[in-house]
Amino acid sequence: MSYATDPSSPSPLPVRSEKLVARIGDKNEPSIRLFEKLGFSVTKRVAVFEEVELRYTGTNSTPWIAGTITKLTM
Repeated sequence: MSYATDPSSPSPLPVRSEKLVARIGDKNEPSIRLFEKLGFSVTKRVAVFEEVELRYTGTNSTPWIAGTITKLTM
């Protein structure tokens, strides 16, 4: 996630962190909890697809770990 939101990431990135969205099956509690730990909050429940939508709200207690960006050449 730090790669996707880093201002130095190559185009079409970076993405503003408030635009990050995850859709997870509503029965997949471990994944939902993981995203909540990463700072996402449930914003919508879609019964017909049996999924929840989570958006990044920045309420994580642990900051993202920044990695190293390496430009690939072909």
